[in-house]
Amino acid sequence: PSILAGISPRAALGALAELLTDDPNRRLDAIETLAAIGTHECLVLIDSHREDESEPVRSAANRILSAQAAGRA
Repeated sequence: PSILAGISPRAALGALAELLTDDPNRRLDAIETLAAIGTHECLVLIDSHREDESEPVRSAANRILSAQAAGRA
């Protein structure tokens, strides 16, 4: 999924959103790629996984959103 970070955010969002429903490793990859893109829409998708069933996915989502919030402070 990191290749998708090089294309327009609008084009990547659909493909990444589909990966967010897949296995935990793909969800984790998708969240990291969404973070690299960094648009508001990406952050909303990441936020939806703050309570994911997978601990690594939850941890990544919370880390990314916390860092984003700290950057705005």
